[in-house]
Amino acid sequence: MPDDYESSKDLEERGFRHWERFELDEALSAFEEGVRRFPGDRKLKLGLAFTRLDLGDLPEARTLFEELLQLDPRDDESWWGLGRIHLLLSNYGEARYAFDQALHLGKPDERVLLDVAREWYALGMYEESRDFYARALEVNPKNPESLLGLGASAYWLGRPEAEQTLVSALEADPGYHDARNFLANLYYAAKRHEEAREQFERIPIEAQSDPVSVRRLMRLLRQKGISESRLAPLKLALKRLNREQGWDHFLSQIRRKRS
Repeated sequence: MPDDYESSKDLEERGFRHWERFELDEALSAFEEGVRRFPGDRKLKLGLAFTRLDLGDLPEARTLFEELLQLDPRDDESWWGLGRIHLLLSNYGEARYAFDQALHLGKPDERVLLDVAREWYALGMYEESRDFYARALEVNPKNPESLLGLGASAYWLGRPEAEQTLVSALEADPGYHDARNFLANLYYAAKRHEEAREQFERIPIEAQSDPVSVRRLMRLLRQKGISESRLAPLKLALKRLNREQGWDHFLSQIRRKRS
């Protein structure tokens, strides 16, 4: 039940608190109440736009961001939101333009830069993902995720710095298994099998999340003459991962059906 005595600041704080926790229905309720009662409040309208975006209501979110930009073309947060919408709609040129406007107008935000870099990477647009991972790294030069993303993007682009960037990610965080797994597979693809095996083996079995990597490690260990009985833990891990991957496949089909 909305509190009629809540100020615009109260509603804004409540809405963004729910939004940060990804409690989107609660955030939507707070922001809608806020915009109804305080229609000229920019932060409430911005919160409503981002909540609509995260709920998948792209037309309504786009309208809200565009209205905010009509009021203030230098609103970097609205440019970020509009860019994400264009990215989801596969309007890649418009997305890049919006992101460039946001970067030009506002202070770089590492979390936002990483979100955008991940989205470009997932689309297989590695020049763009490399650019945004590099920008995130400028904000925090020791973030291992930025280093992994930069190295992975460089790898798919065939750039020579890929290996060293992945090594730097592990120097920043030796327990960052995703970076170690990518580096191991890079070595495997280059037929540097001893280095690949060494990196694969440094990942705890319970931390393995990639069945392809487990199969490759088993192949390398068999080449070293390791007995099948000693491979039993890896076989169990592979069975678990194949089962989980099967569920991921079914869930992806459901998502595709709904979209």
